[in-house]
Formats: sequence, structure tokens, C-alpha cells
Amino acid sequence: MDNLERALDQTHHDPRALIIRLSRIPFMDITGINALAEAIENFERRSVRVVLCDANRRVLHKLVRAGLVRRGSTPRRYFRTLSLAMTSCMEDAVDDETRAEQSG
Repeated sequence: MDNLERALDQTHHDPRALIIRLSRIPFMDITGINALAEAIENFERRSVRVVLCDANRRVLHKLVRAGLVRRGSTPRRYFRTLSLAMTSCMEDAVDDETRAEQSG
């Protein structure tokens, strides 16, 4: 996560959203959960929406227990597939642009 944060810092422009695909993460211990939680907090502080997707059952269960994924949270932080996560982020971007046009 540190490498990702450093790379984004060098662009001098934060994305609207960051999708973290967890499909290749077979397990996550407390160190990984804490690192992910810290990264999410840092990105959200910079107004970057962080979305997680594609976790296996074991990893998803740990994310729920750690409070990183919650049912009914708005905006949603977890999606079962990358496609659903991307659709949600694109819809948010369209909504943001529509609000900007209406206010300006």
C-alpha cells in the first residue's frame, strides 16, 4: 500500500475512486488488515473513495469482523465483482458531474 500511496503522491492528482481487487489475496492477517485500514483512512481523508472487491470468503469475513466492510454502508465499500465495483464508481462520477453542472 505504501508504494501505491507514493505513486499517487507523485501524480499530484488524486483519483475520485480507488478499487482494490482482492482476488489474489488467499488470506489476511491482522498486519494486513491494519495496513489496509490505514490506507483506506488516508485515501478517504483525501476524498478518494476506496472500494474493495473480489475477496474470498475467508478474507471477506475478516474484513467484516475488522469493520472495514459493513452491510448497508453508504457509499458501499465492498462489491462481489470488479465489474460491479467499476459500475458503482462510474455512477458516482456521473452523479458528481451532474451536481457540478447543476450548481455551476
